[in-house]
Amino acid sequence: MGEEMGGMFRALQDPEQGYQMVMEGNMFVESILPMMINRPLGDEAKVEYGAPYQDVESRLPTWMWPREVPIGGAPASSVALMDDIAAFMGETDMPVLLTYAEPGVLVPPQAVPFYTNLIGGLETAFVGQGLHFIQEDQPDTIGRAIADWLRRN
Repeated sequence: MGEEMGGMFRALQDPEQGYQMVMEGNMFVESILPMMINRPLGDEAKVEYGAPYQDVESRLPTWMWPREVPIGGAPASSVALMDDIAAFMGETDMPVLLTYAEPGVLVPPQAVPFYTNLIGGLETAFVGQGLHFIQEDQPDTIGRAIADWLRRN
């Protein structure tokens, strides 16, 4: 899935193709959201997710965000920011909880050792089946994991 994601982000970063996909097609709400959840969203949820993006002008943040995702060392400002975040997470002593799902997208189970090696004292919570928007796939399990973690920290 990583190569597919890289190809999608390259397309999103293209000034013409990305504009058409995100600004005109509302791709994040219309395609990516339902594709990255393992259950159907109800009509009410679809309306709520789409509410902030009713017209082309309101979709600008959803087009700018993928253009800032670092691919191949660019944009340099995003690479530097990610390096700063990684350094901070490697040094912090604040409590951190990582929830993850199977098969997962950004944090699949096989990525968990990377994070536990990077972040000292990291707690992890496997929440079950889920793709990218695991809060939609496992809302109750995530809520219980956070509540349990907060009680102990």
